[in-house]
Amino acid sequence: MLALLPFLDALRFASDVRSILSRNQQLQQVW
Repeated sequence: MLALLPFLDALRFASDVRSILSRNQQLQQVW
């Protein structure tokens, strides 16, 4: 179970980055 923690952390980080990137694209479309 402990071996999965870094993997889950990486997945969470990837989803955060993806949401930030999509948010930036939406802001660029507004401008």
